This record gives sequence, C-alpha cells and structure tokens, in this order.
Amino acid sequence: MMHLFLLLTQLVWAAPQTALYERPCYIDEGDALTTHLQVADSQWIMTHVAYEEDACKQPYLTFEIQYNTVTVGTAVDMTVTESSYTPLTEEVAEALNMVRYCDYTDWKRGEKKVVSGYLCDEYKAPNVGDKTYSIFKAEQKDGAELLYIGTASADGSGKTPSQRHKKYEPLPFFKR
Repeated sequence: MMHLFLLLTQLVWAAPQTALYERPCYIDEGDALTTHLQVADSQWIMTHVAYEEDACKQPYLTFEIQYNTVTVGTAVDMTVTESSYTPLTEEVAEALNMVRYCDYTDWKRGEKKVVSGYLCDEYKAPNVGDKTYSIFKAEQKDGAELLYIGTASADGSGKTPSQRHKKYEPLPFFKR
C-alpha cells in the first residue's frame, strides 16, 4: 500500500514532461482563446491564440511568452526571455498599424514582432528578465494527463519567492 501511495505522489508532483500541452477553446474576459504550452527541459513557451468567434475556428492573433524555468518540487521560477505578437490576417495587421500597436507601424500577417517590455494599448508586455514565482501540479484523470499552473491571487502575487502563487488556474492544460 505504501508503494502505491509513493507512486501516486510521484505522478501528482512530478515535473512537467517535455511535451506540448494545450488548453482547448475557452473564453477569457470576452476573448475566445486556446493556449499552448511547450515544455522542453528548462524552457517553457506559452502561446495564446485569439479567435474571431467563440467556437475558436478563425484565429487572428497570437501572443507568445518564452520563459527559462527552474523547477524544484512543485515550484517553478519563470524568467521571461521574450514576449511577442503575430497577426494572423491582413486585416488585423492593418488594424494594428493604424493604432500603432506596441508602437509599431509595420505589422505584417504572419510576421512576429518582439514586444518585450512594450506598452501595447493598456497592457505592458512582460519584459526580458521579469520573474514569476509559481507552482504546478500534474494529474492523471480519465486517461488524460493534465497540467495545472499557478495564478496570481490575494494569497500570492508571484512577484517574489515569498509571494509565490498559492492557487491554480481553474482550467488545466491537456498533454497532447
């Protein structure tokens, strides 16, 4: 019985495996999104894909944050190495140019723009070197491998090691 308990504990608390994880179509603050998390050793790449409609069929923009990570137990320290946007349609590229989004006027469909530290409308993109002190847990449920990562709350902002995230995002990532 103790051996089974130890095995289950390792499954729940093991570091995320090198893999692609995906959060299927969801709505966040009125935006239809999918999120992909590529985990490869000490590098995590999180890509949010925005869609024109709630069914997540017509993508129009990606926002990507690349991190160097250090994991110890269930703690993950994430250091930003790059933040970027990529417009996926001509119309979106033109709209971004018209409003000088992130101070750029030369957006092109399919062309990534590094925006680390830029003010993009009212959102300041994460800057190179910004750190987040988070948590994660991996679970098996109904044959699927799930990954939960931490989120900011009143209990833990994630801005310092002593303010490490204490709560998990409600939606998991599914291993592909």
